Amino acid sequence: MGEKIAVRELREIHKLLSLLIDKGVDYMVTGGAALSILLNEKTVEEDLDIIAFSPDPMLEEDFYYDLSVELGCEYEKNSLGGPKLIFEDGFSIDFFSVSMNLEVPQNILQHYEKVRLPDGKIVKVASLEAALLLKAQAVAWETASEEELESYVARIGKRINKSKIDKLLELYDEGVRKTLVRVIRKAGFS
Repeated sequence: MGEKIAVRELREIHKLLSLLIDKGVDYMVTGGAALSILLNEKTVEEDLDIIAFSPDPMLEEDFYYDLSVELGCEYEKNSLGGPKLIFEDGFSIDFFSVSMNLEVPQNILQHYEKVRLPDGKIVKVASLEAALLLKAQAVAWETASEEELESYVARIGKRINKSKIDKLLELYDEGVRKTLVRVIRKAGFS
């Protein structure tokens, strides 16, 4: 039998996102959590991926270490060298920096939905299309699995806007664009 996957109820994720706002973090939710929020799923599995605009996770590491202490989490580094806060049950918050994602076109980070949390605060959540391409790029970098991307494609279904995908792909240089198209096609996106 496989290892148990840590899960958080969406309401718990909303509280974590609200706490980050209260602490002054300017961020965008991406990854599987973005899909869970936009699709109004009941839970988020494994982790909460955050692209933090400020404080910069690479330049202000002490801020994130102090946050881990406050939340009672272990502090480690994620696959791209940013802070990873790990709760006792294995659920984590991964912070990624704009400065460490040099191959991510900055314009793609402007493609988000504004979601109102139950307490009234507004959080930026990567659009379905942006989340899909960011995960595809992680697969190309070998920091995410093809199975994760296949799960994204299956979860999004027909909700994805193909013309938005095409526009976002134009933000990448030709070589990266061709790789991303190949990766998302292999994952079942046509």
